[in-house]
Amino acid sequence: MEKHQRLRSNETVFLYHLADKLLPHLKLEPILSDSDRRSQFLQLVGELLEFTFQDIVPPFAKTKHDHGGNTSFEWVFAFSSWCGKLCARLTSEEAKSLVIAPIWARDIDTALLILQSLMRSFMIEAFLGEKEIKDEHIALWNEMTEWLLQTSEWLHNGQRDHLDREFIGCAFACLFCAAPDFSPVICGTDPGWPHLSRFLPIIERSICEFGKNITLYLSVTTFLKRGGFDLMPDPALGWLHNVVVDRKADQKFWTMNGENTVELLKRLIAEKEHALTAEHRKLITLIADILVDNGVRGAGFLQQELLRAG
Repeated sequence: MEKHQRLRSNETVFLYHLADKLLPHLKLEPILSDSDRRSQFLQLVGELLEFTFQDIVPPFAKTKHDHGGNTSFEWVFAFSSWCGKLCARLTSEEAKSLVIAPIWARDIDTALLILQSLMRSFMIEAFLGEKEIKDEHIALWNEMTEWLLQTSEWLHNGQRDHLDREFIGCAFACLFCAAPDFSPVICGTDPGWPHLSRFLPIIERSICEFGKNITLYLSVTTFLKRGGFDLMPDPALGWLHNVVVDRKADQKFWTMNGENTVELLKRLIAEKEHALTAEHRKLITLIADILVDNGVRGAGFLQQELLRAG
């Protein structure tokens, strides 16, 4: 380039405020059912994803924190959520190669920023909103969970009090939970959900690993009070006991989470007393002892309930 030549800015304008409103109105079935349309459409999706990456971290920046706060978050969140719905309509191979793998290849901040909305909408669309659930989507969900567990965010900060908000949103989704802004954590499954057993390996990993974090533990009790109550006492009581033992000396952890645990176990005793074996009662007693040692008020009443039921 000659010295007198200067770089010119791209004159193409992307209308975020219109694009994010158009996405929900796209009829995916007619597009995806036609092979030519499908190919062209998926190419467009890949281009939009790459565009979104550059909106978060432009070529001149190393991370999203270097962007000076110019990211179009409304578009990022809308597009990410839409990508989750789209992935539920694709084969797992298409979803992984076109959307998921490119996201995993980005820096961790960018990946989590997109995945928090994508995983939530994929979970709702592929699992909660469907009568029939595809094995390949469950396998992809398992890969997403394992990827989260191997991130630097979890490996470095998982046992500490603080996790980035984006990671929390992803981890909550692994137990079919979400935390809407300024609202309590909610769970999308109810007791009697017919697909619960197909997710047991993912649920076990999520409870036993994510449950060790002071914030993510809330998704554990929320899930076990709702659809996960079908897993009590077996096998979930053993998983819960392992988490409690792991955090037994963490008084701050139990100041935040102790009463939720007591409520769950009191309900277990009240509603499933006939299903409790001597081993179950031993586990509940051990949990109650740890909670008492950490100053959880309701734990003493839990011990009394157990004695009364016995």
